[in-house]
Amino acid sequence: MKNKLVILEGVDGSGKTTIGKLLKDSLNCDFLIQPNGSNKLGFLRDILKSNDKEFDKLARQLLHTCSHIVDYYDLITSINKTIIMDRSYISALVYSSAQGENNKNIQLLKSIHNSVYGNLSDKFDIYIIILEKGNRIETLDNSYYENKLDLNLVEELYKKVVHTGNYYFGSEEKIFHVSSTTDVSTTYNKIINLLNVN
Repeated sequence: MKNKLVILEGVDGSGKTTIGKLLKDSLNCDFLIQPNGSNKLGFLRDILKSNDKEFDKLARQLLHTCSHIVDYYDLITSINKTIIMDRSYISALVYSSAQGENNKNIQLLKSIHNSVYGNLSDKFDIYIIILEKGNRIETLDNSYYENKLDLNLVEELYKKVVHTGNYYFGSEEKIFHVSSTTDVSTTYNKIINLLNVN
């Protein structure tokens, strides 16, 4: 039986981190927040989340991409158990689109990630879970994106993350949209059921 790769995605404040920590504890698995503040490029997380520096929108997403690639080679390839990810490069695609990035550059970001990850369905059962905010679980943290973007637009763009012929992480990945509620246990139980965990 393969381990699971569970990617939690969604607009800021939809509950990814809260749910991810609950899943980590109950499934005894690894929990990875992207961009990772603890990897070799961890300093980028604080820079990119702050409002102190302005970056070109593509440059901002390429810096996120560098962190994702480090995580892949340093962590994901060596972990032999279930992994819960709080965000992935799907966020880079969605947030780039929300910032008005052109489709050619968005596809470039996807191609870079696909060339690194390959088809992870050989190693993992892949679940991409898009948490739709409903009511926010987490409070806003006044980060760059929360100040610069219309989070309702971001939410709408996440709704467009569906199965296509061009996968994100693996040819057998499953994509689910789950309404997150103020009742964390309800959202958690929905996800546990989707993962077929008894």
